[in-house]
Amino acid sequence: MRSVITHIEDATGSVAYKLNSLTELTIKSSYETLTDTAVLSFPRGLRVLERTTEGSVEHVTGVNIDRGSYVEIWCEYDSVEHKKSRFQGYVTRVDPGQPVRIHLEDSAYLLKNGRQKFSLKEGKIEDIISPAAAILPTTSVEVKIYVKFKSDGLTPAQILEKLKRQYQLQSFIHDKRLYIGQRFWPEYRTEHILDFNYNILEERLEYYTTDDLDVTVRATSTYPNAGKDEQISVEVGGGGEQFRTLNFYGITDEAVLRSIAENELGRMTFEGL
Repeated sequence: MRSVITHIEDATGSVAYKLNSLTELTIKSSYETLTDTAVLSFPRGLRVLERTTEGSVEHVTGVNIDRGSYVEIWCEYDSVEHKKSRFQGYVTRVDPGQPVRIHLEDSAYLLKNGRQKFSLKEGKIEDIISPAAAILPTTSVEVKIYVKFKSDGLTPAQILEKLKRQYQLQSFIHDKRLYIGQRFWPEYRTEHILDFNYNILEERLEYYTTDDLDVTVRATSTYPNAGKDEQISVEVGGGGEQFRTLNFYGITDEAVLRSIAENELGRMTFEGL
């Protein structure tokens, strides 16, 4: 029977622990959320096989990991050398009970410190995301709109969450890079070839074109004006039966509202099975 061997390394790779077993490794990763998380659970009989410090191998009785430490988790079976990286991130909490649990977050952890105060009447997206872009390498969609945005002591992570709520601009991190503006990027899509006579036992797939998926998106914004609330609305799409409603507050420019609605419409329509 083959056993799982877990490697935990620091940011430089100069200190690494090799552990004999792992009760559970839970990883939650999604393009829908800014932060990916992982929880390492170790059994009562955990044994540290070795610790490597700057190339020197030694045997120790415990693992010394502090909150805020950067670690990379690798797993392999027995002595097989093709170990695979499973998660990279920062320790947020260590539960010393039974089993021992180490909680981690990916690079979004770095965006949750340092509060920002600014107010933009007609700010570009790159101005709003600049606090986050100063911390992590960033790729953002080119959205040529100017919006009103205020940060009253928000962290860079909270700014991105507010940008998502107000303007439907999604943020996530992949391979230590921050992506803003859409859920899927072509360079990270993996194509899989499925043989209907071999891989798929049963299917009820139907082929749809963009004409079949006749979707209408209505975006409505409520904003204060002279002591009372007013609304603007736009509709984009083909006027079909499928209807999606987006509600916002504080957007006063119809062009901005239409740009957001068109971005959402593009996400909902596709051609394929």
